[in-house]
Amino acid sequence: MSCKAALISSAEHCDYIRGIMKNIELNYELDYVVCPSFQDLPKVFAEIQNQYDAFCTTGAFAREAILRTHGAAEKPFVSISESPAEFYQILFHLLYEDRTCDLSRIVFDHSLWIPGLEVITALDYAKGSARFDDKKRMEFLARFSLEELLDVDRIIVENAKARWADGAFDLIICRHSYAYAFLKDNGIPCKFAYPTPDNVIDSLVHLQDELSLMQMNDNLPGVVYLTSPSMQSASAEDIIPESIELQKCLLDFDQEYTTGLMMKKALGGFELYTTRRTLQRITDNFTQCRLCTYMLGRLGMELSVGYGIGRDVMSARTHALEAYNLSVKSGKSYVIGCSGSVPRALEDAGVPAEEEVSEKLKKASQDTGLSVMTLQRIRSAINLQGDSDITTQDLAGTLQVTVANANRFVNHLLSAGYAEVVGEKKAPLRGRPTRVYRIEL
Repeated sequence: MSCKAALISSAEHCDYIRGIMKNIELNYELDYVVCPSFQDLPKVFAEIQNQYDAFCTTGAFAREAILRTHGAAEKPFVSISESPAEFYQILFHLLYEDRTCDLSRIVFDHSLWIPGLEVITALDYAKGSARFDDKKRMEFLARFSLEELLDVDRIIVENAKARWADGAFDLIICRHSYAYAFLKDNGIPCKFAYPTPDNVIDSLVHLQDELSLMQMNDNLPGVVYLTSPSMQSASAEDIIPESIELQKCLLDFDQEYTTGLMMKKALGGFELYTTRRTLQRITDNFTQCRLCTYMLGRLGMELSVGYGIGRDVMSARTHALEAYNLSVKSGKSYVIGCSGSVPRALEDAGVPAEEEVSEKLKKASQDTGLSVMTLQRIRSAINLQGDSDITTQDLAGTLQVTVANANRFVNHLLSAGYAEVVGEKKAPLRGRPTRVYRIEL
């Protein structure tokens, strides 16, 4: 499955980096997402965060603004930060053009916005007495609110205009691309410190490594151990009505959420074998226990559930049993990750959310003639793939149905306006290309 990453920055930065990367091959698809202003970064990220597997910004400030708005990064997220070479390159060219250039009258934009920080000049930088790297800058950032952080470019421009009017400097070296655009528009002499090609390539290759690691982690073994109070005294060989009903319901859950669970009868309950990625999907990124909500809604049965992830099946099973024991004691579901770290409690998914989902699909069911369960399975298949663009062969494989049935589903969706043809996929050998459909449910 191919991955997609978004580089979020100004138009100028995007054009510059696109030129660097045009002949560089990555094992993921990189889209350039232009953000109109620094203040719009959180909003733009919110609009695209579900469309990409990883993200990159140009500068630690932008990454910090997004993370403060949307919480800790759940997907790989890097920033192309400045390096001393970028500033030295500009100073070298300035001195080459004019040996009498006064470095004490050249200032850096990032020193124009942080209260209490003395304005840094090129002379300070050249002497090595005023390094202001990302580490130091992040220490300053911790003192400011999100609102103050998002206002950085306006403050830089206002301070620059005031100092320029007082004749305090001759030139500003910029690293904030949005401030740079405003300074140019206001007629203030400035030069932009573009990240070096090596810096850009290293950052995006690092993102490639992060994505590869994420894919490896997605395929780690995942195990679920679950029982109900009425079944806890039963042995693995006992056949009781509650066990039969729970097994049927687990099979229905497996079909509706397209999980591909391997089920095994266990002491007082069931063991379910899958991957970390599937567990992450059916728990909404390890925050909610949809299994508990589903079984309570279908059977009125309360469950004790433990989720475990491990480097191998045995360690995943051990973690699931440890999480299950905590569930029995507390009444909540728990997950223990690959490292065996601190268990995380999950919340019930909530009946209103399930009712909302059914309502959303009700009209689609009426329009297409397909059952709600079928539509749920199709939507789960799309979620599993991580992309709304899919072929009927991919859909058939994920749903575990024939290609003819998958074609029938897609034709119903096409007729009702819930799908469209967006391209073709070449056949691996001979044969006609396969149509690619975009399904929106």
